[in-house]
Amino acid sequence: MPDYKSDLTVATKQLYLAFMPYQSHTPAETWQTLSTYDALIEKPLTELTVADLTPLVCQLSKHDDKSAMVRRYLPRMMELSIDQYHRWAMGLERVFQTFKIADWHLWSETEKDAVIAFFDALWVYHLSDVMPVGTLSSADTILESIGRVVPVDTYLHSWSQMNNKSATIHIASLIVYGKKHLEDVRRWLMQPRILNRIEAAFWDCQTDTHAAMFAKAAEYLRLEVIEPKTA
Repeated sequence: MPDYKSDLTVATKQLYLAFMPYQSHTPAETWQTLSTYDALIEKPLTELTVADLTPLVCQLSKHDDKSAMVRRYLPRMMELSIDQYHRWAMGLERVFQTFKIADWHLWSETEKDAVIAFFDALWVYHLSDVMPVGTLSSADTILESIGRVVPVDTYLHSWSQMNNKSATIHIASLIVYGKKHLEDVRRWLMQPRILNRIEAAFWDCQTDTHAAMFAKAAEYLRLEVIEPKTA
């Protein structure tokens, strides 16, 4: 069985290596107004918290050196998105939006490759090793966040190829609790094979909580796939 956690650890280390040159970047004087400026400058990068980085994310567009600042703190921002994706006060999507604000398409190929490798590793790790909790569709959150940077079709394809129980539960959670803002996601869910997968999972399910979610998800898909709404 693939060790997705180890793959994600490697991808995270590669982020730190790719963006290491930016650790020597001196922030513009305007950053000194940030409430967490001292922490950003004095703490080791690996010890920064969501609370430390939130003011930077929120005020990024106001500063001229935003691209260098994003790349200085990017490895830690992404690392915190692995298990603390739900702790960003402004939402994980806003954190990932920093890529566009920082003109990430102009970055070096090495930097962009490291980012994509991290996205790929984060996605399969989350679907395989992290179970949905409560009424939050974490897969929806992460997928929409990645979608702020790159198209999500390859991530939906990899989801289709993952047949483990956790990945299927994430599909049901997305259907029942997800916002489903992305058109690609809504189109993907309307494929008959997704309904077939959810129905099969319902009959194989051993827990009442998951069975109820599979039933709700199947009902939603039947309405959309078998009896599509008309304008």
